[in-house]
Amino acid sequence: MASGIDMSARLITLAVNIALMGIFLVEGIASALQRAVPKGIELAQLRGAAEAIAAGNAEALATDRMIVGNLPEAAVQHGLIAGFGLVMIYAGAGALILAILSFILFRPGGTGLNNCK
Repeated sequence: MASGIDMSARLITLAVNIALMGIFLVEGIASALQRAVPKGIELAQLRGAAEAIAAGNAEALATDRMIVGNLPEAAVQHGLIAGFGLVMIYAGAGALILAILSFILFRPGGTGLNNCK
């Protein structure tokens, strides 16, 4: 039973983190595009373009419905870099927080879980 609980917790955590990383990626791309395009472009249109860029959907970017068709390739690349930068900051912060918690809970000679008898 404990093994099943452990596996379920791992898979749920993995699914939540993948979803959060996707949100950070799209938001980072949308933010970079918002700085790169002229004023007056709707945020919903930029978000749709950001989702297409994050998905690697070149066909959607080429259509005349998307504002990205008028963007230079450098702006799209900058958006990807900004989005993945946010994803890496999130992942690094999560790893740092878990490392600190592990050190506090499992340090030898401390008051963590190792001293429970």
